[in-house]
Amino acid sequence: MFKVGGRMKQASRLSYELLVGPLSNTSVIFHICHNRECVNPAHMSPMNRREVFDLGTSLVAVHAVLDSSVVLTAEQVADIKTALTIAFAEVNH
Repeated sequence: MFKVGGRMKQASRLSYELLVGPLSNTSVIFHICHNRECVNPAHMSPMNRREVFDLGTSLVAVHAVLDSSVVLTAEQVADIKTALTIAFAEVNH
């Protein structure tokens, strides 16, 4: 987190805004690389929460995959990866 203009910003959001352009207040950074600590804008896709939900890739599900304390079956992980692949194909076209 960095303080910019009196407000705290996540490093990934700041990186995207500095290197790509401004984001709306409703945009969230979706990490294509699945590494929330990544600050490479090429690994990010700005979306709003509704878009993420509509694509079937809720932030909760993605974060569950990244959180080692959450136990998912191999089938659940495969389903999430499939949903993400489809979502990014739709968003990037």
